[in-house]
Amino acid sequence: RVGTSRRVTINDIAAATGVAASTVSRALSNPGRVNRVTRERIEAAARELKYVPNVQARALTSGRTQTIALLVSDVTNPFYFGLMRGTQQQLKAASYAQLLFDTEDSPDLETTILAKMRQLIDGAILAASRLPDRALDRIAAEVPIVAINRTVRGVQSVVIDSPAAIAQAT
Repeated sequence: RVGTSRRVTINDIAAATGVAASTVSRALSNPGRVNRVTRERIEAAARELKYVPNVQARALTSGRTQTIALLVSDVTNPFYFGLMRGTQQQLKAASYAQLLFDTEDSPDLETTILAKMRQLIDGAILAASRLPDRALDRIAAEVPIVAINRTVRGVQSVVIDSPAAIAQAT
């Protein structure tokens, strides 16, 4: 039995089930590649040992973190409440986690956050980015981004159609 002082690993599950760590890894990350009986035994042991996948280790092998950063210019602005909740719900439905950052209306802080988080995220959603178009284009070449209410050539975007909304409201 694994003590509570350290994290349970796939090696612990392998020892508990009598299979190789590589089989445990396959069963947990690509279940179709392991026969049903073995997979079920591994899954039961993982539950019993309270195994939590190491996101960083998985990212090293898969290149994916299942994490998206949401950067807003001012987290206290009520405009962003719906955006924060909506992106979180959609990301959760797709088995992604959302990291929320308040850039404090600062292009320097926005740049710093994206640079520090680059290895920890699969992409970023930038709401009201304060960065110049060239900077956004450069960042988009390194990490997938979506700009909210901003159109920059070469960058995915979602733009509110204000004129159409006003016409519908009137």
